[in-house]
Amino acid sequence: MTKEVRAKIITAALGVGLVGFVIGQKGGWSPGSAEPGGSLLSAVQPEQDEPRDVIYRMMDAAKEGDVASYLDCFQGETARRIAQSRDEMGEAEFGEYLSRRHAELKGFAIYEAEPGVGDSESVTIEYVYQDRKEAQVFHLVQSGDEWTIDRMETAERMEVAVPYGTPVY
Repeated sequence: MTKEVRAKIITAALGVGLVGFVIGQKGGWSPGSAEPGGSLLSAVQPEQDEPRDVIYRMMDAAKEGDVASYLDCFQGETARRIAQSRDEMGEAEFGEYLSRRHAELKGFAIYEAEPGVGDSESVTIEYVYQDRKEAQVFHLVQSGDEWTIDRMETAERMEVAVPYGTPVY
């Protein structure tokens, strides 16, 4: 077999592999999966919520304006205050409010959880907006396999020297 033929065969095999990979990704497969939508790790370990998972659920619900899912992320007095705001504004308007607030975000960072007392942890989130950053501490508690937000501290506003998105030359 000549080098030219070998090169053509390898190129074709890589092309077929790439097409298969793209089709698999669109079907929900990921590298290391035992089956579409699954992973080898999930087959070995039962899924258990991590503290930061409730933050992602909260952010996704806010982005979608999904009031019920947003409220499910909270418990106790915080959940009652949010439900009261929802009741005063109305479900649809509160959902729009959540979506608008999330649309203002350019990004966010979740810092490593700090252990608290018992089944509680604190997580700091840094929100990035066009003209500022805000840091807010969330106090989380675990109930069974799921974490919820028990309370939030007041966000600390930090001005930025250069607004987000400013071109750099």
